[in-house]
Amino acid sequence: MEPEVYTLKLAGQAPGESPILFVHGLLHGSWCWPAPWREFFNKRGLTAHCLSLPGRDGAATGRRTLRWTSLDDFADAVVQAAAQFEQCPILVGHSLGAMLIQMRLHKLNPPAAVLLAPTHPGAFRWATWRRSLRQPGLYFRAHRLGRPRLVIRSLQSCRDWFFSNRTPEEVVENCFARLGEDSYRVCLELLLRPKVVWRALTKTPVLVLGAGQDGCMKRKSVEHVAALYGVQAEFFEDMGHDLMLEPGWERVAVRILRWLEELGLVTHTRARQCAVPA
Repeated sequence: MEPEVYTLKLAGQAPGESPILFVHGLLHGSWCWPAPWREFFNKRGLTAHCLSLPGRDGAATGRRTLRWTSLDDFADAVVQAAAQFEQCPILVGHSLGAMLIQMRLHKLNPPAAVLLAPTHPGAFRWATWRRSLRQPGLYFRAHRLGRPRLVIRSLQSCRDWFFSNRTPEEVVENCFARLGEDSYRVCLELLLRPKVVWRALTKTPVLVLGAGQDGCMKRKSVEHVAALYGVQAEFFEDMGHDLMLEPGWERVAVRILRWLEELGLVTHTRARQCAVPA
């Protein structure tokens, strides 16, 4: 099953404007890029496309079921999705989605790449082992059944992993209800030090943004990812892992937009023609 790309087109939007492709992370789907987030970029000259990785909702991925889909399978799906465009789009990846972009950056060579709270195997292991010591029975059951989704068993655990303490309850509830099952093999690979291409010979500009209240990725791990590309990670100190769903997501979107403007990928006029949240 090939990856699906959902495209949001606004009335009156001119054809041929710059595409931007959003790649979701573990347990998430294209739904994690909400309409206000997509519309923010669309109104500023970037046609928003959201990738749904293969295997969502139990669908098969080639010869494998979702349970045994590998990191390479997912990374190749990003390449396949990017190949649907005349030229590689601007890539924005969240969590595991950011890692998948890193793995194929040398093949894709996009005009720019944004890594939001990027997954790092070391940080994934740290978060997983720390929580498994608190709830060994739960993690053993998830391992025995090969179902990573089981470890997020309550609204509180969803908040602990993905949100800050200040996030409204309805935001957490909506996310918790939509979390889906994911690849057991990918989780094993992340725990067992996968061999991935972290930095290749590419001229792609990279922006790394982290969350100060991230329950998944340690700050040092995000900083380590940024250092691989010779840049400094920037943090939104009051936000949790799911930056695009948190209150104040506009600040994250504005930072991305202004960085793209600095690169000349968004015109000053289009970037400023709509009111930009402070």
